[in-house]
Formats: sequence, structure tokens, C-alpha cells
Amino acid sequence: MEIRTRFDYGKIPYGKDFTVRMMIEMEEQARDTGVRKPLNIGLVLDRSGSMGGMKLHNVKEAAKHFIGQLADEDIVSLTVFDDEILTIAGPTPAGRIPFLNEKIDSIEHRGRTFLSGGYEQGCAYVAERMGSQCISRVILLTDGLANVGVQNPGALAEMASFMRIRGITTTTIGVGSDYDEMLLGNMSEKGGGNAYFIEKPTDAVEVFAEEVGYLTSLSATECTVKLEPAKHQLAYDQLNSYAVLDDGTWLVGDLYSGQKRSLLLEMKLPAIKTSGSVELGRIIVTYRDAVEHETTPKTIHHPIEIEVVTKAAFKSVKPDTTVLSESSILMMAKAKAEAITLGDHRRFDEAAALLERVAATVEKLGLADSRVRMFVEELRNLALRFRTQRDEYYTAHNRKRMYHDSNMIRMNRVESYESMITRRNRST
Repeated sequence: MEIRTRFDYGKIPYGKDFTVRMMIEMEEQARDTGVRKPLNIGLVLDRSGSMGGMKLHNVKEAAKHFIGQLADEDIVSLTVFDDEILTIAGPTPAGRIPFLNEKIDSIEHRGRTFLSGGYEQGCAYVAERMGSQCISRVILLTDGLANVGVQNPGALAEMASFMRIRGITTTTIGVGSDYDEMLLGNMSEKGGGNAYFIEKPTDAVEVFAEEVGYLTSLSATECTVKLEPAKHQLAYDQLNSYAVLDDGTWLVGDLYSGQKRSLLLEMKLPAIKTSGSVELGRIIVTYRDAVEHETTPKTIHHPIEIEVVTKAAFKSVKPDTTVLSESSILMMAKAKAEAITLGDHRRFDEAAALLERVAATVEKLGLADSRVRMFVEELRNLALRFRTQRDEYYTAHNRKRMYHDSNMIRMNRVESYESMITRRNRST
């Protein structure tokens, strides 16, 4: 893994308090070996009454397609839940496709939503076969609210966090407009996996295919980042929304072959009265290799330095437009998340004003990045809808769109965001 850091201002003025934004880039080089660790997957599917019709039909087809993309030596189990838990198939080699397909075809809808019970059973099956030589994940799909068993969102997220510590990550998939997107989003965030929104039943196969594509190209798992400041007193926080672990590290999660992920920090530097290159601290990146058969996590220490120049010299310093663009996009994604909170309280005019204010702030930067211009326009359109359409616009479905748009950007899941927008645009 290669680690790079860059600042919006790589040079700061002597003897003056200054705020900088630092982008930490983690990149896994493409590996063409064709070798990977076996997958150990627990599929956990909601079959409650609301999953009837095309929802369940398409999810079953998607599950069969998902299994068909696995290698023969991969392991898959299948658990379904309504108000009871039913094992469709315990841990089974993925090569037994006719057997697994027959089991999937037998699933029928009924009952309520015992989400926690289904999740626990799926985790138990994965735990039976887990080890250092495989990648273990539970994929949880639902279209509704947990109304049997554990229902508290915080408790369910902590269950996913506990499983991640044990070595089992969690991906969540929400279907339709009735599930709790924040509950599933928090489970995937704490669980170190991905979160998807199936807007239409016909999207199911594509979403499952996206997840299996990521799993089969995994290069690093359990990636965490920590900042250790040097002697200078630094106040800092992330601009992303990665889960923060107990020791203050940020859980970035998985990296795929050839993929780049980033974390942006805003750092408030005290007045530094030393000229030249100054050490601010170091970045510590820890991860597990998902290809090599190793059990020990790898750690990279990356020093952070910034140059201190005279106030006169600073006047000619030009900002790094890449860091400014990424920071601006994250700022707009955060504004969308804050607009959700205001919308939940029917404070639509305040939400519109917030979105317009952030759009104007970013626009003043004059950035040429087409993505920035696109997001500015999107915020303005969203503000107009909040101001004019109000409850007519702020439906459960559009709230989910806003949530996943914001969450994917802030979690730096760029490829998933682009795939989601492509699916959405196909339906309009």
C-alpha cells in the first residue's frame, strides 16, 4: 500500500495561527496474480410479508447470481427471517450451485421482521468457518423496520462492531422506501462493510454483482488511520464520516486492487515560530493483506511535515486545487446530511437556506472541477425543492436518496456512488 499526504496549503505563514486541510491518500496497487483468499459469506435475507411479489423474486435471482460469481472453494450460508429464523443452507461450498439455487427458489414471504435474529444466525454460520486464511462477511438485506427482537439502532450497530472485531464484516442492503436507512448505514459503518440502496426491485442483481465484484478484488481489509501529533498542539477532525474507534483511529475499511481511498482532516495549527520544514506528527495506517496468507496486520508510519515561510512569501503561495475540490465536495455532502435533520423537523426553509449558503461558499472558490460544479448545482436544486415543494418532496424515498448520496461521498465510496447514480438515472 502506498500512502501520500498533501495540504491545501503546503506552506503556512510564520508566527500565525492557521487552518489547513490535509488529504491522506491510500492506494493499493493493481494485482493481477489471480490469487485471493477464499470468501466466507453469510447471506441474510428478509422474507417478511412486505417482501412479496417482485421484491423477493428479484432478490432471489440476485442471490443466485451472487453465488454463481463465487469460486468453488468459497463458502456461503443462507439464512432468512420473518418473525422466525430459518436456515435455508448452512455453510456450503459455493460450487454446489444446483443445490443452493434450489434452496433459494424455495423461499416464500411471510410474517414480521426479526432482523437481529437473522443477523445473529448469519454471523454464527460465518463464525463456524472463519479463520485467518479467508475473508468473512455477512450481507444483510431488508425492506422494513426491525419489529421483533433487538430493535434499538445503537444496539444493532454495536452488534456489527463486535462482529467486526471478531473478524466478520457487515454489508447492508436496503430495499424500497420503508427500511431504516440510518440503522443499516450505521451497521455497515461500524461493521466495516458497504451500504446499498435498492430503489427498484430490478436493481437487485446489479447491487449484488457490485458487492461480489468488490469482494473478489479485495486487496486490504480492516484499514485504519490514526494521527499522532508531534509537539505542536494540533486541533483536528475529519471532514469524512468514517467510524471512530475507541482509540481515536478512523475505520476506513476495505481497499480493492488498484483502488485509491482518502481521508481529509482539518487541522488548526498554532502559531509556529520556526522557519523551514516543521514536523507536525505522523500518520499510522494499519491493515490486513487480503491476498497474501499472513495473519499479522501490517503497519505504515508516514511523517507529516509542512513548510513555514515569511508572511511576505506566503502571499504568493497557491492552494492545491485537488485538496480544495475534495474538501468542498465533502462540505456539500455534510450539508446534505444536516438538511436531512432539518427536514425531519419540517424546518424546510432553514434546510434550503443552509444548502444555498454552502453552495454559495463553494462557488466563490472558483474551482474548475466539474464534479464541484455538479454538486453545487445539485445543492441549489435541492434547496429549491425544500423551499417550494416541502413535504411533497421530502418523502421517505427522497430522504433515502439524500442519505445514501451524502453517506457514500463522505465515506469516499466514489465507485459505488457513481454506480448508484447511473442506476437512478436509468429509471428517470
